[in-house]
Amino acid sequence: MVKEWNFSIIFFLISLLVFSQEKKTGVQEKGLSFKTQSLVLIRYNNTESKDIYQKDFELGENTFLYGINGEFNYYFNPHFAAGIGVGLEKISKPSIVYTPLYVNIIGVFNKTQKSLYSKLNFGVHLGNIDNTGFLFRFGLGAKVPFFKKIPLNIEFTYSFQNLNKTFVNSNRPDNFYNLESIGLSIGIEIN
Repeated sequence: MVKEWNFSIIFFLISLLVFSQEKKTGVQEKGLSFKTQSLVLIRYNNTESKDIYQKDFELGENTFLYGINGEFNYYFNPHFAAGIGVGLEKISKPSIVYTPLYVNIIGVFNKTQKSLYSKLNFGVHLGNIDNTGFLFRFGLGAKVPFFKKIPLNIEFTYSFQNLNKTFVNSNRPDNFYNLESIGLSIGIEIN
């Protein structure tokens, strides 16, 4: 089932590239860009303390991560960019809201408006949590023509993060959460 799902995503991204119009406009040659994206990720693996199991304060089978992020990136050439990002994200169960702050590295594979790209994020969590925690994300996506010089970015995203959050009514011996998740990010980029 997982292989079929991964194949479907790859087929979808390739078909977007094949059927999109070939345009030279909207390609970021060099300079600053702003990208906004929304993401929905689902937990697929976790390690956490199980000494005292309290269902309301544990990562569940149906735990989702969703949010919106904004990124400022500087393109050094059409194939490489680096920048910073910040957002607002929420883990559904247990309910944890935080602000990710991360460094962004982007590699774009070709010089047309429709292109495959890869992305790495390294960062920390801020907000109503106990400690900053670590954030790592990897994305593989496609840029496709959307509106004139604004490309639509569709990205398959893998995320690993750990964070510390204490809940008032919890008897957990620790407040440490590791979350591995995969999902989809969709956004637009203004060059």
